[in-house]
Amino acid sequence: ELVEGCKRRFKSYGGEGGGDMVAEVKTKTMIEMLLALQAKEPEYYTDALIRSLMLNLLTGGTDASAGTMEWALSLLLNHPHVLKKAQLEIDRSMIQCFDWERVGKELVDMTGGVGLSMPKAKPLMAYCRARPVAAKFLSEN
Repeated sequence: ELVEGCKRRFKSYGGEGGGDMVAEVKTKTMIEMLLALQAKEPEYYTDALIRSLMLNLLTGGTDASAGTMEWALSLLLNHPHVLKKAQLEIDRSMIQCFDWERVGKELVDMTGGVGLSMPKAKPLMAYCRARPVAAKFLSEN
């Protein structure tokens, strides 16, 4: 469905045969680039290949972002004085609704796992508690 919708939009501005309108478009999405390649080499750039490439890009970006956030929060939980400093800085610039604490007294395990994006060996476990200021707002919704 995603590829078909992009194909319709791509054709609407002259994308199917390399029309002049495509050359005028300054920024193209990844799907539009793949559809342009599909017009030149349809036997290789099939819809299935385009779908799988887009899924890989989406999954890779999501996994890398989630992994980075998990590592950052793990480091902050292991250094509570830095976490408090970060919270104060965040509080000055935006509303933060939660307090984060370690589950136990021991430091968060920072062992790396196996994989291209270097995931943590053990998932992060932390308590998340609504701050008193935000409790009223959160209970209303």
